Amino acid sequence: MAAFDISLEQIGQARQWALRHGLDVDFFVGDVTAIPFPSSTFDAVFVFCMIHHVQDWHRGLQELARVLKPGGAFLIEEILRTWSSWPEFEDGLADAGCDILEKGAILPRLFLTYLCTKHGA
Repeated sequence: MAAFDISLEQIGQARQWALRHGLDVDFFVGDVTAIPFPSSTFDAVFVFCMIHHVQDWHRGLQELARVLKPGGAFLIEEILRTWSSWPEFEDGLADAGCDILEKGAILPRLFLTYLCTKHGA
């Protein structure tokens, strides 16, 4: 299992939490627009409220989908901030090669959760 963040401080906090809970996670500082793993590495990718911080969010979604195996699960929770509409964000998921299986609102018109799968299964 691997996890990354652009912030060294956040990685340190996450590493301590994982150690306290007996989880074996490879943490590293990284950029979502240039993930240092080969294509089709992971069975699942989880992203929580960070894509709106990424200037080139299209590239970020494409990189996340790239490292996901075909048919793999992609769970993303996001806040409306960068996009003019949710359909714009959903188009970004489709452009990255993902099919939306389920969509749910945490706080309607503010947070949405998408369960997707990568094409090619």
